[in-house]
Amino acid sequence: MASGRNESVTAESVCLEFDSILKDIQVHDAKTQVLESNDSLTRLAELAYELGRSPSQYLIHVDASILNHDVFVLIRNTMINVFNKINNASEVQEVEKKFLNESSFMISKLVDDMNTVEPFEKLFVQASFICPVQQCLDEVAGSGKHMLEYDIIFSIKCILEAFTKFRTKTNSHDNSLLLLLLDSVVQCICATYYLKTFQNLKFDATQFHKEEDLFLNVCPKYIRGYNGKNRKEKMNQLSETILNHSLQLLNTFPPSEIQRCQTVILESLIELLSILVIVPIENFLKFERLISHLMLFIKDTESLLMETDSIKKSRKEEFILLTMTLVYNITANIKLRGYIQQQHKDDIELFEKLSSTKVTENHQIQFIASILFCQLVSHDDIEKIADVKRMTNTLITYLVMSELDPLKSYYGIPLERLLTAVKGTL
Repeated sequence: MASGRNESVTAESVCLEFDSILKDIQVHDAKTQVLESNDSLTRLAELAYELGRSPSQYLIHVDASILNHDVFVLIRNTMINVFNKINNASEVQEVEKKFLNESSFMISKLVDDMNTVEPFEKLFVQASFICPVQQCLDEVAGSGKHMLEYDIIFSIKCILEAFTKFRTKTNSHDNSLLLLLLDSVVQCICATYYLKTFQNLKFDATQFHKEEDLFLNVCPKYIRGYNGKNRKEKMNQLSETILNHSLQLLNTFPPSEIQRCQTVILESLIELLSILVIVPIENFLKFERLISHLMLFIKDTESLLMETDSIKKSRKEEFILLTMTLVYNITANIKLRGYIQQQHKDDIELFEKLSSTKVTENHQIQFIASILFCQLVSHDDIEKIADVKRMTNTLITYLVMSELDPLKSYYGIPLERLLTAVKGTL
């Protein structure tokens, strides 16, 4: 057992332990590696449990080649067999579901600990493994199948988390198999089940449950983490649906409701906004009402930030920052910028107020508020409503910081766009 390990453990001793485990496990079919008994499956689940909770105890963090051991091939192939049973509507025993649960959690933790990803890729970034997972996810998105099967939903969630981390570590955004999963995840976000799951969240919820975690947390992270050559195309595929979802959800959770909600709703809204931030801006042209909803949240910034709970305050700051970043992105379109200037003229002064320390100590919020103010304010109004000297000094500081940055940007805003915003106020 992992808990009994000490500093004398070596890669050789770990592999010898795995050899001993394999001797005790009976395989019914050598080709498919279907296990002979539930006792064998239970033992394999126990090993997956130990590996998932204490991967460093098995030295995987210093020697990922340990993943080349046959025991991991057996775990993977057994997972494939269980997923195939699920997809074929065969009866899946509780012990199989538990094994799938533990082994999927193990996979998500192994990615964190590995010093090299090649053994992991050889094991799991394979069509034989990913395609059954994708088929299962497609059924969740298409018909809501498995929605009440906690172990299945949890397993898919863990596998998506693992591949999200793997993709980031390896920059393998355009791997064809991971793109297959991306297509299925997009279907999940576009499904009515995403909207219903979101709308049914309880205001006092402090942690995700079952399908909530998959739909509202893990799937959005998998989408926004994709940074491959087809990013714009993929985002265009889901744009209209996610924008329609957003209209309904921001109606369901207006500023007054955000004031009293707990962290789960805040985190779900943050993930939603994180997707909207990367939606191509031209797709917002038919969704001007959504922009007005965003402005309502910004108008309520002061109230939202009057939060004593440090965790909730941090989430609310992130929510406001993403809302303002999205509005800033939208102002790159002349027509949409004109809509804000006409329909929300009286709100523009608010950005000047939010750019000072009087409202918030969050420097990123101050920064994006300053740039938004410059982008939206008219020449006639700037001296009437702005502390011009303070604003000028602030903008000069931002320009200098951007110039010094190796990427010529500040908080992700390119120097070129900063200059454009500043010129608009001169």
